[in-house]
Amino acid sequence: MRFAHAARLHENIILGVNKNQVFSDVDSFKDAMELYQLFIPSKPLLNKTTLVNRFAEEVGTYIDVVMDVLGERKVWKALAGESNEGSPRNRSVSEMIMYAESVAEGAISILDAAHTMDEVEAKLFWRFIMGEKVMTETAFLLSVSGNKISPQVLNRHIKRKPTYELLEVLFTDPLSLDAGELWYQDIDLALIPRRFFPHISTEGQNKIINYNGGFYQRVLDKGSTKMLHIINEPTGSRFVWRDRSGRLIPRGIAPKLSWSINGPVILETVPVNDTLHVYDAIYPRYAHLKLDERLKRFQESLTDEPIIVHHPVLIDHWGSLAHDDDMIRFPNNNPYNPTEEGGYTLMKSLARKPFRIHSVKKNEDSISIKVCALDGIDDFVVVGEMETFGDLTGQLAFTINRRTGMVLHNQWQEVPSEQCIVVEVVTPTIIKNPLVIVDPLLVAVRDDLGMNDVLQVVDIMFGEDDG
Repeated sequence: MRFAHAARLHENIILGVNKNQVFSDVDSFKDAMELYQLFIPSKPLLNKTTLVNRFAEEVGTYIDVVMDVLGERKVWKALAGESNEGSPRNRSVSEMIMYAESVAEGAISILDAAHTMDEVEAKLFWRFIMGEKVMTETAFLLSVSGNKISPQVLNRHIKRKPTYELLEVLFTDPLSLDAGELWYQDIDLALIPRRFFPHISTEGQNKIINYNGGFYQRVLDKGSTKMLHIINEPTGSRFVWRDRSGRLIPRGIAPKLSWSINGPVILETVPVNDTLHVYDAIYPRYAHLKLDERLKRFQESLTDEPIIVHHPVLIDHWGSLAHDDDMIRFPNNNPYNPTEEGGYTLMKSLARKPFRIHSVKKNEDSISIKVCALDGIDDFVVVGEMETFGDLTGQLAFTINRRTGMVLHNQWQEVPSEQCIVVEVVTPTIIKNPLVIVDPLLVAVRDDLGMNDVLQVVDIMFGEDDG
């Protein structure tokens, strides 16, 4: 999207045009995400005092004089007046964001920046630099969604999903959001795995015994399950794959299944090689069944298919679970309801640490990254490698492109040394000799962090127990 177009949308909002009408021509996730960055900035690049002080220095007057002239007016509106005779430069949103960062760092003067754009563009530009939100996140999502989904359904998901994830689903698979409490009335609704909360091993076994009697499941692939919808049709079974957010995904690596079952049924599963590992079997026609009853019913429908059903198992030795390489979860045994919690997952470590991205490589459906820690003042040491999953793939690709202009391909590419892209990583186990993170998990892209936030090597060496 061109920044000039985003600025015109902003101007319409200022003039009081209906927000649904303002966003009516936004038809892609990329455009919506760029508008989100501009209209709801995560932090100010320059605060009001700094911005006014720099402006005062450039025009050769005292800051108090400038503040008196401004009075009650918004600073960003006042600065926009300096751009009356400016002309648009046809920059993209990503280019303009980088330009704003250069202004904030002092590489470009306030007046020079003001004279490179017209007044309409300048209003949004200075508002973005000051970190002032144009609207709330909820208002933005409701407006940009148009008629794709009802406000009631969207409001329910706003409380449960990150904004960028909701935006992507709105433009790629909006129907996947419409699975609520009456999910069993429509077998085509995109059911998702229920939300699991972290349980720290030091909290003890009594909490889990009180919760579900002390039963657990060992989930492969770090708990990254998918939903396989099996729908009976006159010509046979139809298979529909969805990821954990409910979006349609290409057919997985599971075997071609052709058995007859009393469907429809939705499986929460992890496909490994030619085998399906099943952790839940949801029957829309039998919504009253508990987890153990659902899995038992599904087990009884099998003959010789390459499927392993993971029934909940009673905890024997708690200590062995804490050191298991698979993801351990303590499931909710109640009848399935997508709005309820799914249970708890055992977290060996809840530490979320900030690292700088050293290099990146594009895969078929994900991105591999190597991360590094700060060694001293400006040297970095690579300490781990991991793969993105779900919506983090798109978010990371967008950030890398915006910050560096890099086009990712299937070979490792180093991020330019002058760019510090920070990601947040869960570090289950750290080996100190040689220094390496075992099974790191990327959990967030942190555009709001920089060089000073990156974890120091010394903090890793002396802040963790040996793996």
